[in-house]
Amino acid sequence: MTTSPPGATVATDSEIASRILAAMEEDKVSLLALSDKTGIPYKTLERSIKGGTNGHRSLALGEFRAITLALHRRPAELIEEAA
Repeated sequence: MTTSPPGATVATDSEIASRILAAMEEDKVSLLALSDKTGIPYKTLERSIKGGTNGHRSLALGEFRAITLALHRRPAELIEEAA
């Protein structure tokens, strides 16, 4: 496992979810399409990305990796805050 560069701030689950949603909107990818591309069940993505009454469900590392690949993003783009 790698560590963040010095001075980098790592985002919370809800911040990561917001960044994933922004990337989806930018690429015009629906939650259903992301589910199809990643193989992650729609309901799991919905709880992880859109949240709900209990907040956001944390993404498993494999799920997060599948999302970054499907959205053509580097993981750091969705995790680290801009300096």
